[in-house]
Amino acid sequence: MVLKRIAILSCAVFLSMEWAFAQCMGDWPQPTYRLEGRVMSATGGIEVPGALVMLEGRGTRRRAFTDSQGHFRFDCLKSGFYTVEIAREGYETTREQLDLLSGSLIDATVRMRPLTTISLQPGGNVLSVRQAQIPKRARKAFDRG
Repeated sequence: MVLKRIAILSCAVFLSMEWAFAQCMGDWPQPTYRLEGRVMSATGGIEVPGALVMLEGRGTRRRAFTDSQGHFRFDCLKSGFYTVEIAREGYETTREQLDLLSGSLIDATVRMRPLTTISLQPGGNVLSVRQAQIPKRARKAFDRG
């Protein structure tokens, strides 16, 4: 019974690897590119885990989340221009334009500004819920209208 499960799992892993390889080779002989990147906080240089990374360009739209070290990766991309948008609660949404023409592996580091930094700047219009500290009775009155 255990050997049967191992055989089934092995076949599933092999087929998924073959499918992923076939996706990259679908446009052969056109070269494909890999985009790898890291999302960092602009104020302290720490990694930003769990950020949503959206890639758009050349007729493709993909999404990924950063891992615990702030890394993300997109494989099997065609050459051309792409837009990467990165969003995470507590940070300003960041957009970057990338050109995948110069090499097969693009390594990008994107820095995101925390919202608290933005709100402290002159002319900033961002206020967090914690900074507002609205009393419960006032919130109830507001919700009632």
